[in-house]
Amino acid sequence: YTARAAEYFDGDLQYGRADDFIDDLLQTSPSFSGQNMVDPVGAVEDIIHMRKVVAEDWKLMMGRVPEEHIGIRQALLSNSFTREDSDEKINYDDLDGFQ
Repeated sequence: YTARAAEYFDGDLQYGRADDFIDDLLQTSPSFSGQNMVDPVGAVEDIIHMRKVVAEDWKLMMGRVPEEHIGIRQALLSNSFTREDSDEKINYDDLDGFQ
């Protein structure tokens, strides 16, 4: 499959192309490479497990975004009140609440 990696993973590809890789892998018979058995079903199980771990981590990270952006929101709100009092442009590089 390394010879066909570009077909499944490189460049601008259609949505679901990685799933096509898994489908093709599932249709492949087990084989031997030297003394080692190449188990396509086992490889797919490992891939799906890793995708689940990554998705769970991503979900946790995205759940913390509102907390992490509180300082930004406070600075923008505070700056918007200041801007109403004057016609100055907002300097987004100088936000006190942003950390």
